[in-house]
Amino acid sequence: MTTLTHHPVSNTAAPTSSAAHNAGFPLTFNLYFHKAHLHLGEHASQPQHSVSLHAGFGSKPELVLHSGPDRASSTPLATAKTKGYLSNQSIITLPAYGIKEQLRAHWSLKSATYSFSIPVQDGASALPARFEWRPSRGDEVQGLDSSKWTRGWKLVRVDGETAEERGGKRSARDAGLASAGREVVAVWADNGKLSMDKVGKFQFLGRGATGELGERWAIMAVASVLRIWQVTYAATAAAVAAA
Repeated sequence: MTTLTHHPVSNTAAPTSSAAHNAGFPLTFNLYFHKAHLHLGEHASQPQHSVSLHAGFGSKPELVLHSGPDRASSTPLATAKTKGYLSNQSIITLPAYGIKEQLRAHWSLKSATYSFSIPVQDGASALPARFEWRPSRGDEVQGLDSSKWTRGWKLVRVDGETAEERGGKRSARDAGLASAGREVVAVWADNGKLSMDKVGKFQFLGRGATGELGERWAIMAVASVLRIWQVTYAATAAAVAAA
C-alpha cells in the first residue's frame, strides 16, 4: 500500500508540455553505462538524469534516480531498496512527494511481473491507481529495438476502464493495449544489439505520453523499471558467476 505524507494537490492548470508533466523525462530515452554509473538521455553525449547503483548492504539505497546528470548537485527523484533481508520485494521512495511504495514481485513458473500503486491525476485530485510491469516481446517492445533477440517490459494500467473488444491475442489486438484491453502506458526494451554502453530504451505511451497521469506516476514508472533491470541484471550476473 502506498504511504503518503500530506501534500496538497495544486489547482493550477497543468502545463501543456508532456515533458513538464513527466518530470522532465523525454517521451523516449535510452539508458547508458557511464564510468560505473548510469545515465538517462536521448543521446549518450547529452545525459539528462544520472542513476547511482550501490551494493545491497547497509542503509544506503541500492538505486538512486537523480534529478539531473550530475549526482553531486542534483536531488534524488526516487530511491529503491530491498524490502528486507533475503526479500525479493523492493521499496521505492519518492522523497519530494513523501511516497513510499512497494514494488511487488509476482513469480510464476514461466516469468515474473512487478506491480505498484501510485496516485495519478484525476482533474484537480490525485487518486490511487494500480500498474503492472509485464515481460513482453510484443509490438511495443519491438518498436523500440527491432533485434529479434530483444526482450522487454510493458507497463499496463490494471484498474480503470478497458477496451475488451480491442484486446485479445497479440496478432489481433490494437496497438497500445494488453490482452484484456488494458492500456499500455510505458514500455522498456533491453538492448538487443552489441553495444559497449547502451543498456536499453524506454518510452511513454498512451496516457503516459500525454502527461495526464502526472509527475509522480512518471517518476515511479521510470524508477520501477530501472529497479527491475537492476534486480534482473544482478540475478543474471550471479547465475553466470556460479556456472
